[in-house]
Amino acid sequence: MVLQKTGGLFGLAVGLMQLFSEWKHDLKPLLDTLGLFFQIRDDYANLYSKEYTANKSFCEDLTEGKFSFPTIHAIWSHPESTQVQNILRQRTENVDIKRYCVDYLEKVGSFAYTRQTLMDLEVEAYRLISELGGNPELEALVEHLSRMYKEHEGGSSQSKESGGGVSVRHYKESGGGASAGCSRAQGQSC
Repeated sequence: MVLQKTGGLFGLAVGLMQLFSEWKHDLKPLLDTLGLFFQIRDDYANLYSKEYTANKSFCEDLTEGKFSFPTIHAIWSHPESTQVQNILRQRTENVDIKRYCVDYLEKVGSFAYTRQTLMDLEVEAYRLISELGGNPELEALVEHLSRMYKEHEGGSSQSKESGGGVSVRHYKESGGGASAGCSRAQGQSC
């Protein structure tokens, strides 16, 4: 589902450009990787970035009841707790409740897991760009977008193996960003 959102838009744009080009390489793996990278980065920024908060609002995804990558990780890695689901269902604008949720996500390692996933996707993007002959402008864009989550690397560094929870594959299938009224993160269809 996530790949059909951001990655699909990338695919449409590239497909239209390739109609008028002799260069017909398969860019789907790169576009899928970049689509996931952008979507997961946006999920992370919405909950963690001070710059995002200054330009939009504080934890807008919580107010909208969206299941984002960090919240899905917290839910799946700690199935005994319903704190995150309850906060998402509230669609709260209460800043204290949102701060509590952000602190909880930090405590259970969801932000560290998200940063590690972003780093893995970044490495994969660079590899795919290189395999296609390189593109300094695209590499510079990925590097620029990576700065936001690398600024926070000093936090806890829970590895994927010990982090449990959502994988990129599960996130793709869950339709990341689905609202709490539509609980794909718990396997329900919408």
